[in-house]
Amino acid sequence: MEICAQNWLGGIYTEIGDFKSAEKLLLDGLDKAKEIKSKGRLGFYYRSLAILYEKSGRYSEANPQITKAHDVFDELGMKNAANEVLDLIHTNIAS
Repeated sequence: MEICAQNWLGGIYTEIGDFKSAEKLLLDGLDKAKEIKSKGRLGFYYRSLAILYEKSGRYSEANPQITKAHDVFDELGMKNAANEVLDLIHTNIAS
């Protein structure tokens, strides 16, 4: 539950523009998701980091996160989430 809450809170911080706090929460949660080998959680953390980096103008850092998220979601058969991440790729390329 903790890693789910951290991802959610990181997203809130991203939305209000507190990118430093968001990044800290998301990177910490990502480490925990890796530690417990939760593939689905990894995908959501990669997606959240991609959104954070994109919203903060750090496009070169967003791209690898977008790719990682898409690959995880695609592998797990999570088509809606994979398509959502593809939308980020198209948005990011246009930026």
